[in-house]
Amino acid sequence: MLPCCPQAESLELGANQLTGAALPPAWLAGSMPQLRILHLSNNSALAGTLPSSLPARLPRLVSL
Repeated sequence: MLPCCPQAESLELGANQLTGAALPPAWLAGSMPQLRILHLSNNSALAGTLPSSLPARLPRLVSL
């Protein structure tokens, strides 16, 4: 969870050599309700599918 960022509208994580699940459950725990843009490109070791709960958990998301 990112408790320091409840008003964040954009999160840029592209090209950071991230590994594991593309959207860890903690990110979807309501800690970033204002998030509109999530950039994860160029992280070839990210895996998994997007959860079906994504629209409900991040209702303002317009770009992934």
